[in-house]
Amino acid sequence: MLTGIRVREIMRNKVASAADSLSIMECAKKMAREEVGSLVIEQEGRVQGIITEQDLARKALAKGLDPRATKVSQLMTKKVHTIGPDQDLYEAVVKMGKEKIKHLPVVEQGALKGIISYKDIIKM
Repeated sequence: MLTGIRVREIMRNKVASAADSLSIMECAKKMAREEVGSLVIEQEGRVQGIITEQDLARKALAKGLDPRATKVSQLMTKKVHTIGPDQDLYEAVVKMGKEKIKHLPVVEQGALKGIISYKDIIKM
């Protein structure tokens, strides 16, 4: 059930990202400042992981971890599901539903090109 809409047509090109050396406190502040629900952790333009607001709540705060001392590399999801910019939007929706994720980095030839979220899809 393809839509005819490519991921690149609705993805956000400006991706909020961070280095894996940041503390989760710094990541939370960056998410608040940039008004985003996730940060892609990258190194030299390559996706290394992703951290979300939900990760911060469930993996850190609920467990009493020190947000200043805990590095994002300790909590980030390292197995990041991605999608290509020329794939159909339907494929993104299916992947997000199957993997139970809300943020999907868009990668082309190994390089981060954008991000798509459920909010982006709903806004259509």
